[in-house]
Amino acid sequence: MENMSVRVLKMMLVVSVIALGSVSCQVMRHQPMSVVEMDRRSSELELALLGLRGVDAAGADVIAEVNKIARVCVVEGENFAQENRAVRPSWLNNCLVNVGIHRSGLCWHYRNHLYDQLHAMNRKYFEVHTGVRDKGRTFHEHHCVVIVPAGGGFHDGLVIDPWQESGRTIWFATQGERGEWSYQPRWAEAH
Repeated sequence: MENMSVRVLKMMLVVSVIALGSVSCQVMRHQPMSVVEMDRRSSELELALLGLRGVDAAGADVIAEVNKIARVCVVEGENFAQENRAVRPSWLNNCLVNVGIHRSGLCWHYRNHLYDQLHAMNRKYFEVHTGVRDKGRTFHEHHCVVIVPAGGGFHDGLVIDPWQESGRTIWFATQGERGEWSYQPRWAEAH
């Protein structure tokens, strides 16, 4: 009985947010990113990856790998959002998933999708890990992919987050104003 009550309460919350916002789902729906915007974001992520400690940015092979990684991170975040009819803001999309209106779109869904795409790549200079912030903290726990220079430590990497902006991939350090991220080996090893 309690589960049904919680589910009904969640659904009422979603309906209330949509109704109070007086905004149609079409306006809130994630709008496709332009090619120019994808190129800009990919270039910025390339620079961030090349700037990581332990990366030799002089090699053509390194630059080619960085280019592929950045492109996959940006394009796959966008593709996942489009395929799953993501809405903005991302917390509202979570509500839609949790009440069963959308089938996918939580942070760990984005993480799994991006991890699979990056893990399948032939990489030599970078490693792909999974990370978590605020583990066990209800409504705050957050999962992402972390790109680390080969042989580097987890905290030498960049957190890659396509969820927070509903398909618009962002990135940041594993420590700092966006929280303290921890390596999550169980998921990566079991996946």
